[in-house]
Amino acid sequence: MTESEARVVRDQALEATDKYMLADYPITPAGRLVLNVYRQALRDWPASAGFPDVATMPAAEDWSKYKPIELAIIDTEMPEV
Repeated sequence: MTESEARVVRDQALEATDKYMLADYPITPAGRLVLNVYRQALRDWPASAGFPDVATMPAAEDWSKYKPIELAIIDTEMPEV
């Protein structure tokens, strides 16, 4: 793979995670941290040893595991006064 092709693959990986960076996207703080580290690693990849070998490209996570757990709403009745 050429450097140009590797940069296209890298740019696609960054673009695929853009939605997770929106302020109102439901992702846990830990997920946002891991995502930031991953995206920085993608940006640093062209300067790292092994570039443009795709085997050295940072691996993506399963971002769905960082969705927050929805809190259950408990239906309670107020006692009458």
